[in-house]
Amino acid sequence: MPEPSTSSPVHRAVRRLSLAVSRALSPVRLRSVTSLGRRPRVRGVPVVKNEGRIAIGDDFWLDSEPVRSHLVTGWSGFIEVGHGVSIGAGAAISSELHVRIGDGARLGGSVMIMDTDFHDRRDFSAPAPGVPVVIEEAARLGRGVTVLKGAHIGRGAWIAPGSVVSGSVPAGACARGVPARVFAGAAGSPPAASRKEADLLERIRAVVAETFHVPWPDPSDGPTQIAGWDSLGGLRLLLALEEELGVVLPDTVGQAGSVLELRDVVAGRLREE
Repeated sequence: MPEPSTSSPVHRAVRRLSLAVSRALSPVRLRSVTSLGRRPRVRGVPVVKNEGRIAIGDDFWLDSEPVRSHLVTGWSGFIEVGHGVSIGAGAAISSELHVRIGDGARLGGSVMIMDTDFHDRRDFSAPAPGVPVVIEEAARLGRGVTVLKGAHIGRGAWIAPGSVVSGSVPAGACARGVPARVFAGAAGSPPAASRKEADLLERIRAVVAETFHVPWPDPSDGPTQIAGWDSLGGLRLLLALEEELGVVLPDTVGQAGSVLELRDVVAGRLREE
């Protein structure tokens, strides 16, 4: 059987239909939140237990497949999410006081954020003292990051995968380790070009995860590691990247050997624009 044409309108139509269904179901899956902005998108069925308040801004993206994400507030808890925030699969955000996530923040899969020390409590029915958590605008948290009570992550800061954050991370800084430690270039943050490339890589990882219904992939992952990344999957990936980035990409994008190779191809195309 011949393979479908890479320009087939059928596959574009299927993609649009899938997105439309996702948009229609997303408000239903977030019906327990206190206030919800426009154009939310949810993949999978998250666990939302809202005994306090949850406020979510416009253009929210929450992944809940294959591992469900959790948003949980106690009676005095408040989870405040800004505009354009994305959260990867398996995330858990719990508030007994206040957790604020600023506009444009991107949280990787399996991120855990809590404003109390639940792990230190013997009596889980007793009130847990909380200290607010603040994640400022455009911050980036890698996969598996844990943010402890009282943490303050500055605007545009990067937290490396697997880090544990306590205390403050300055704006624009990069932090890694357990606990997270700030590391810097000559001016205290990575060069602008490096920041742009890293941001592009995270956007591409998110598109790959959504397209193939997998957790956020490692940069070295490719067709060998990701089920469904075949010739037809490559076409779906091409269309999804074009929609996400607003650029026309070459057909060879779907044939890349890894997510990192995808980033290089897309970056080269963006430089030509």
